[in-house]
Amino acid sequence: MKATSASCPVCKELLRYLPHADDLQVTCRRCGKFQVDNHVVRDLEGWKDEHLRKLSAHIRTSSANCDVKITKGKAKKIRSEFPNYSVEKKQRLLLELLRDKGDGVGKPVRLEPEFDWPAIWAQDGDEMIFHMKAMDDRNLIEIRQSSKNSSEGDVYYCCVTTKGWQKLQRTMSAADNASETDDVHVQEPHLHVTEDNREALDTKHQRQGHRSLPSLVQWIVAITTVLGVLVGTALAILGLV
Repeated sequence: MKATSASCPVCKELLRYLPHADDLQVTCRRCGKFQVDNHVVRDLEGWKDEHLRKLSAHIRTSSANCDVKITKGKAKKIRSEFPNYSVEKKQRLLLELLRDKGDGVGKPVRLEPEFDWPAIWAQDGDEMIFHMKAMDDRNLIEIRQSSKNSSEGDVYYCCVTTKGWQKLQRTMSAADNASETDDVHVQEPHLHVTEDNREALDTKHQRQGHRSLPSLVQWIVAITTVLGVLVGTALAILGLV
């Protein structure tokens, strides 16, 4: 099937796409790779620019992990659930972008803000440059080189600094700890008994029963002792009488 020249239905970037009967298969330099129903393409013409930018960010960040297909119902759901990320969150996403695009520690990564801004949920390339320079000032990343390109936009070569890697590591550790805490919290109440874990549960309950046994014996001994004292006292009184 012959590719057709057009613009991306989301960000309007000029691209080549494959027309199908019911949808378009789009590969966009800014949004990424996705499929979109023809009915949705017409609907997107009525979306606000703000929503289109966030849709571009949604597609870009989702297409890295799975195939993205935008149907009519899904488009409405996505628009109703757009996140509103803070400056700190966007800068953390920039660190993760450099980590994922890089070839290793200390290796510079090529960034094109005009096309990469959806990856950090920025509004446009200017906002992405702002975050890059702010992080360079904070010594989280190092901007090693930049160049002006009137047709393609500015190009930057950046790498994550030692301080930036430490921040990424802390973020990953915090996420792992939160996941482990959630696992511990929900494991017991929602445990489903199967043949594989029945033996372990029985052993656990036996240990709990053994731990409660000394307390029962102590109660019996105490009661027996009290009864003995009472009986002895009664017999002594009867003997006196």
